[in-house]
Amino acid sequence: LGADLDRLNDTLQGVLTHGGSVFLDRNSATAFPGVPTTFLVGLSNTGTLPTTFDLSVVGLPPGVSAAFSQTTITLAPGQTLIGGSAGVTLSLTPTGPTLEPAGFTVVAVPRDAAGIVRTAAGSLTARAE
Repeated sequence: LGADLDRLNDTLQGVLTHGGSVFLDRNSATAFPGVPTTFLVGLSNTGTLPTTFDLSVVGLPPGVSAAFSQTTITLAPGQTLIGGSAGVTLSLTPTGPTLEPAGFTVVAVPRDAAGIVRTAAGSLTARAE
């Protein structure tokens, strides 16, 4: 029981000091094969300390490539960032003939509190040219 309480305390401390959220400017988009479509990735630091978030995307099927404008970003306490020259974008490019919607999840993990995972879901539909 003591170890469980210690883990709970560590998690709560992580949320307090390095909490945050991640969101997308829209949750779905349509793209043509070979043509990237861009999502703005919004991030908020709700913690009490400056926090560096590591970003990744999961769940994309083969035939869709992904590229972030930056895979890490540091925010001051209370700071929210979406768009702009310092903001993060995610470009998704369908590279195959798939016409089915492809779901994906953007993941943001604070470096100093790896147990706190924040996610934002989206989908991409490829259209034939």
